[in-house]
Amino acid sequence: MPRLLALLFACLLLVGPAPAEAAPRRQKVRVLCWNVWGLPWGLSKQREERIPAIGARLAELKLDLVLLQEVWVPEDGVALGKALAAAGLTHQVHESEGFLGSGLLVASRWPISGSEFTPFELTGKLHKPWNGDAWARKGYLELQLDTPLGRLSVVDTHLHASYDGREYEAVQTAQALQLSSALGDLGARPPPQRDDAARPPLLLAGDLNVELGTLPFELLRRRCDLRPGRATLGGIDWVLLRDGGGLSWKVKKVEHALTEEVELPGGARPLSDHPAVLAELELQRAAPARWQPQQRQREWLSVVREAHPWLVAKRDEAGVLSGRWTRRAIFLLL
Repeated sequence: MPRLLALLFACLLLVGPAPAEAAPRRQKVRVLCWNVWGLPWGLSKQREERIPAIGARLAELKLDLVLLQEVWVPEDGVALGKALAAAGLTHQVHESEGFLGSGLLVASRWPISGSEFTPFELTGKLHKPWNGDAWARKGYLELQLDTPLGRLSVVDTHLHASYDGREYEAVQTAQALQLSSALGDLGARPPPQRDDAARPPLLLAGDLNVELGTLPFELLRRRCDLRPGRATLGGIDWVLLRDGGGLSWKVKKVEHALTEEVELPGGARPLSDHPAVLAELELQRAAPARWQPQQRQREWLSVVREAHPWLVAKRDEAGVLSGRWTRRAIFLLL
């Protein structure tokens, strides 16, 4: 018996301890961003029928991260949250405080270690109730996710609507600047250490209500060093990315989804008045791409030179700084 024990001990010494499992170097991230058109009081057609169908479709897509806008009704947030939790996205935040709330809902497969909602300081015109943005609590929802590769910063947002014109472009520009201040002006002032591992990668998604090339979009993009998941996709709903110090993004595919009509009790119709944006991404441990801070700064300054005279003209037009009260009142009524 002692000889047998000695033999077993010798075998264990030869084999040695089990090798430690190597840390993963890649992580697939399947993301969906969608304005679900959840206006209350009958303002969006067949909302009560569409929300359960939306939850069912989301649950089928095997997603890792969902960022929704216009989930205005708390009960809709509960219904969608249950459907997403059943699909494995059990970590959720729905910012619904206020008269209408923000309409923002985020669901994640990975734990959320922190979240904070910030309302936009500048909004629409209360005296134009048919332009309903002023009655909502629009802003941006910032979250920190603990993925298998490390920390990931996520932002869900919804900017002021355009309402088929440029009346609110100054508001959209102010909101884009406020948002870019929160995200870090890494395009305007590139960090001295591009490969700082403490700086997590960023994913910003939402209904920006502006297209590629417009002033609000370019201010946000250039100031924060963001890149579209797919610039040629077009539209006003976006997934924007920024590499971190130790983790970078690889884009597999970005496309519009969930645009087909579905059969509802009141007839066939699309599930929303917006297409969803479905992005198949990959986070990877890799050395940061070649860093060109001077180019980033030049791109930012070119946008600033375009923005400054336009904003000054809008200020003078409004007369909000030096005009008489009558001029201010006339502007508000326009």
